[in-house]
Amino acid sequence: MNLGLGKDAEALVDEVGSRSYVLNEEEKKVNFEKIKALKDPADDLKSKQIPFHPVEDGAPYVLEQLRIHESWLALAEEHIKWGHYVQAKDLLKEVNLHARILKDQ
Repeated sequence: MNLGLGKDAEALVDEVGSRSYVLNEEEKKVNFEKIKALKDPADDLKSKQIPFHPVEDGAPYVLEQLRIHESWLALAEEHIKWGHYVQAKDLLKEVNLHARILKDQ
């Protein structure tokens, strides 16, 4: 807006709004029930103390558990979906390098 593109931005918002899908009441109810089914009854969502499993407390992470290249692979797939091919290529080169170092091919 500060760059003088307010009209273009409003036109884009209007265009996207005209193509958006609006849920009917039945779809809203079904999705609401799906969301309610995901709620953990042991979590009140208000407590600031987050219960962690005591089995995992204090367990050190080792190199084999921290496979950052696997998360980079998922990120690269997202970049490909959105058409960011250069970023995906750079990430995939790093994924390949790390996988080769860890012999995780």
